[in-house]
Amino acid sequence: MIAIETSQPSLPPGTKEIVIFDTNAYRVATWGLDFEGARTKAVLLRGLERKAGIFALAGTTVIWELAKHLPDAKDPAHAFCMNAMVALAEHTWSPYGAAQQDGVCIFADAESTICQEMFGSVPPNAEANTRLLRQIAAHIRDSGPNVTDTNVLRTIKAFADKMDAIDAAWLVEMGQLIGCFDPALARVWIGGRTDSDVRKKLRNLFAGAGFRQEWSARQIIANAAVVGINLSGPEILQKITDFQRIFEVPISMMQKLICLFASDPNVNLHRTKKPWPNMIWDTALAFSIGPYHEIDSAPITLVTGDGDIYDAATEAGCSSKVATLGDYFERVGMPTP
Repeated sequence: MIAIETSQPSLPPGTKEIVIFDTNAYRVATWGLDFEGARTKAVLLRGLERKAGIFALAGTTVIWELAKHLPDAKDPAHAFCMNAMVALAEHTWSPYGAAQQDGVCIFADAESTICQEMFGSVPPNAEANTRLLRQIAAHIRDSGPNVTDTNVLRTIKAFADKMDAIDAAWLVEMGQLIGCFDPALARVWIGGRTDSDVRKKLRNLFAGAGFRQEWSARQIIANAAVVGINLSGPEILQKITDFQRIFEVPISMMQKLICLFASDPNVNLHRTKKPWPNMIWDTALAFSIGPYHEIDSAPITLVTGDGDIYDAATEAGCSSKVATLGDYFERVGMPTP
């Protein structure tokens, strides 16, 4: 049983499936439309879904990624993200209106999902942060496309700054890790005659079960600390087993990424096309799907065109839990241009 968020809203009667769109799904769905056109399309989609027993939830990271581009009208992605945001808000609008969850129904962020599932608790400030993200989306729905409310702009700026800080810290961490993969250093402890041999050994090492256990252990220990829980050695081992069983998809994504970094000498961490820090948010969204992910017996489907998520879901035996936007639209009878 996966919780929608820290305080779970009620699902409409007859809900058979939960759907979550990733950021690009909303961008693609609203491409070529203006603000009101995006709204109209989302309302139509929501109606078709409700008839089919499908209920849409907004990913917290999706709101976060879209909101980052909203304060500055000169941002090249401003209009696209504004239109995507109103579509998200309408798509996930509660059948009970703004009285429930500020109108926008959200799936819990990765940290809250881990903490709730592993420890039955949620991080401090999780509810407050989730509420702010819901309110941002609801404000765009009700007052967009021109955002002038200083409190809303200040909140968006705070989230954008936090995202930038997370991205920067991740780049530093990955840079240090890649430095350790330098064959001149790694050869000392892993062996190998040539640089190619060393990198092959590194890749094989990280492709094994040991990495999955190590990464799972890091997640367990870090998130236990977030909610103030001390675990014994045996408890950690059991949690590692549970984590790997429930969260196979994000584990597979991280394993594939580290294997790439270990084996490719030409990785450019600062590339501008599909920046590497996007993996943080893609992996976070991948915590929403898995073999046991459901809400009130309704399975969760992630609509995405991301190849890394697709590959990881397939490796985890969860290919049925992901769908492309085109395939999903066809399934629910949504007209496409």
